Amino acid sequence: MKYNLSNICVYAKGKIDVAVLDNSTYISTENMIPNKGGITKASSLPTVVQTQTFITGDVLVSNIRPYFKKIWFAEFGGGCSNDVLVFRAKDGVSKRFLYYILADDKFFGYSMATSKGTKMPRGDKVAIMKYPVPKFTYEKQEKIAGILEALDKKIKLNTEINDNLEEQAQLIFQSWFIDYEPFGGITPSDWQNTTLGNIASLKTESWSPSKNPDTVVEHYSIPAFDEKHYPVFEIASGIKSNKYILTPESVMISKLNPDTKRIWRPMCLSAHPVCSTEFIIYEAKKEGQRDFIYSILDSVPFSNHLCSHTTGSTNSRQRAMPKTTLDFPVLLPPDEVISDFCHIVTPMYDLIASNTIESQSLAKTRDSLLPRLMSGELDVSNFNF
Repeated sequence: MKYNLSNICVYAKGKIDVAVLDNSTYISTENMIPNKGGITKASSLPTVVQTQTFITGDVLVSNIRPYFKKIWFAEFGGGCSNDVLVFRAKDGVSKRFLYYILADDKFFGYSMATSKGTKMPRGDKVAIMKYPVPKFTYEKQEKIAGILEALDKKIKLNTEINDNLEEQAQLIFQSWFIDYEPFGGITPSDWQNTTLGNIASLKTESWSPSKNPDTVVEHYSIPAFDEKHYPVFEIASGIKSNKYILTPESVMISKLNPDTKRIWRPMCLSAHPVCSTEFIIYEAKKEGQRDFIYSILDSVPFSNHLCSHTTGSTNSRQRAMPKTTLDFPVLLPPDEVISDFCHIVTPMYDLIASNTIESQSLAKTRDSLLPRLMSGELDVSNFNF
């Protein structure tokens, strides 16, 4: 039995002073992550005095271009843009169940089908409330939400572990090669002044999709990085421009708008890993030094160097110049020091990759289960936590 979305929730009303918000408690469409990725910190606050408020347990959905599937279950209260819809569960309705009703791809498809506008479609708030939803008891709602939430909790845990590992690896690099802490805090006298170009090479071997239209490629693009930090697997016939070939020894960093750091250590999960030409690809000249090169690219001094050697006059068009990155100065330690460093950080980077792959698999399982649970195809009546 089904009824409408309006039977289980309402649009939340109320205003909050922008003065009491900060970058962590203000949500706009810009700091909501596509494809159900949650939120990140806002880059700025609105200039108005007040804005829409939300509370813990509300469900926030970006109403611009619904196909981006931006949704977040509020874990705290705050304020949001008027382009973000705030759904609040009615009494007797599971808040988490409401979240998964709205996180279903069918909901975003319905929102697009009933949206208004072409260049920047917006969901029709009246039509949205007519979205058909299943009529389940509260107990069944909680069971369905519990199954799906268990998968999301593991994905969240993996993300937290990866963030921690990345921070630790950066701190180790800082300690060893900038502060020299393992060497008494003094610059070792036997280290050599050199440049990145003497220890790493730029790779620009091109691959043509038009000459290999039936090939399935592992495509590393800027949109894929921004959305999931995970490559897209797609048929080459759908790709318009040439790509760079990647290998398990590659590391890459985006040259487009380098003040937004996009650094990637490709996983090379298939026979055809390629990337956008908007990335600069490096490979270590010596075997086993890949993660030393990656750590240099991930360091603050290199980021500063990258941002200070760009072309283009506006932030939206700036690009780093690949060849000038090879001039970045490096104080090079002996090979055995680099080997010891990689012996510590490589397992950390490998675990990050493993967690990322697992999270993708869990998300795929969740998205497969969700419509089957909502349709009643999968019976949860005998399921107990």
